[in-house]
Amino acid sequence: MKLKTEAELKKALQTGKFNSGLREATVKFSHEAAATRGETMTETALRLGMKPNTLHRWRQRAGKGEAVAVNFIEVEGAGSTQGLEVVWPSGHLVRMGAGDLKSVFAALEAVCCRRG
Repeated sequence: MKLKTEAELKKALQTGKFNSGLREATVKFSHEAAATRGETMTETALRLGMKPNTLHRWRQRAGKGEAVAVNFIEVEGAGSTQGLEVVWPSGHLVRMGAGDLKSVFAALEAVCCRRG
């Protein structure tokens, strides 16, 4: 089963009939989206109209659950010689110096919770 377009993949996923060919095509599509667009697995799943946990499980079963693109974000305003690393379930990773806790969370909010 080789699906040519994202629209065909979305339509096939909406039927709710998940065979091995559809799972393979979806996993391949998600890897390509990560490589070409820098999308996280969660972003790809939501764009395709499926639950992120389902795509995660399919990728793990395909033996490729660890192949998620990670984006590093430099954060200023939390100075120290020690570091802090925060990883969200979506795969986003934030590294920063570990200053006082208030400045760490203020910096996190500024980067991860942008409004507008």
